[in-house]
Amino acid sequence: MKIAIVAALLTLAPVTVLAQAVSPATSGTMTSADVGVSPISGQSGPNYVLAAADANLYQIKAAQLAATRAQRDDVKAYAKRVLAETQSSHKALLAALKNDQRTIKAPPSNLSADRAALLKLLQKAPKSAFDNLYLTQSAQVQQAAWAVHKG
Repeated sequence: MKIAIVAALLTLAPVTVLAQAVSPATSGTMTSADVGVSPISGQSGPNYVLAAADANLYQIKAAQLAATRAQRDDVKAYAKRVLAETQSSHKALLAALKNDQRTIKAPPSNLSADRAALLKLLQKAPKSAFDNLYLTQSAQVQQAAWAVHKG
């Protein structure tokens, strides 16, 4: 229920600005003020992997859905870019799980309950609301992922 309320409220946010502010960046120069969240520090390796993988899996599934369901061409293009970048990021994450210093258990391939609920809302969204809901959810997940990665 909470997720549905938050999702409904987030659809009222200025989506274009939010999505641009947290779009995948390769420079690494974004700050907490730019993103709107603080880094999450002190996570163990396994907890970091779980959080990062969950964000990646959501972004992959949501972007795949948006690539076909989005109404606007710019949203479809954004989804395709997010999909390519997130797939690459996820492969790198999985490749880094084992080295000479450590071995971290591979994360599950299913979404957390919260992210699964977001995806379900997106799947059920009417055509007229899909684009804004996708952009809002994507920005929200990217903010959380930035906080995990930066911490």
